[in-house]
Formats: sequence, structure tokens, C-alpha cells
Amino acid sequence: MSNTAELVTEAKIAKIVSPTVLAITAGSEKEVKVGDNAIVYRLEEIYDPDSEELIQTLVMTRLRLRITSVFSKVSLAEVTDRVSHTTTRDVFLSRPLRQVTYESPVDKSWLRVTRGEAVRVMRPPPEPEEPPF
Repeated sequence: MSNTAELVTEAKIAKIVSPTVLAITAGSEKEVKVGDNAIVYRLEEIYDPDSEELIQTLVMTRLRLRITSVFSKVSLAEVTDRVSHTTTRDVFLSRPLRQVTYESPVDKSWLRVTRGEAVRVMRPPPEPEEPPF
């Protein structure tokens, strides 16, 4: 039994429902379930400075989410954490909700997410079974 999360599907942000809830473009038709975890991420490409050859692509997590509601083609996900030692406590919105910006109370850095950004849905590993006594 593996102790790592299992990739369920790739999706995108379909709509920013509220400052802490995002609708994503994957639902039960793509086997998403309530309780699955998700990340909003960006890809960072690293090139060799001499040859300009692509040598690595990194997945940089921006937000962590938890799936709270699942419909056939869409799921709702609650923001559980902003990566880089920040929280979603201070949120600034643009109207209508096309993007949401999170400000870190620690270092005042900003994180803006918008409709269409990449989301990866993962199933947490199963809890280890207790041996019967």
C-alpha cells in the first residue's frame, strides 16, 4: 500500500465562487470525490544557461484546496492553505469575482489566482488499518 497521494485528474479554475471557494472543471465524471485534495499550480521551466536546453520542469504549488462538493462536471474546493508561509486571512477581491488576491500577513507578499489556472486533484492515501485485537 502506497503512502502517497494518487493523481485523480487535471482541471482548471472555472469560477471563483468566493474568496475561499473555487469551482473547478472536474467532477464525478472524472472520479473526483468529496475529501480529495487539490492544488492550484504553475509550471516553472529550468533551462541550461549554456545550451538553452530545457533540463527540468517543476510543479510549483500556489494554493492547496480540499474538495467539498462534487457535481457531474464541476467540483467546489475550499482553500486550505496558501503556500509560502501565508494564509488566506487577508483577501482582496475584484468585482465581479474573476480573480482573487491573497496577501500574506507575514511578509506582505501577494498571490493572485484567476479563472483558467491549472488545478491538479489528488486522492489522499488511505488511512492505515488498525490491527484487530
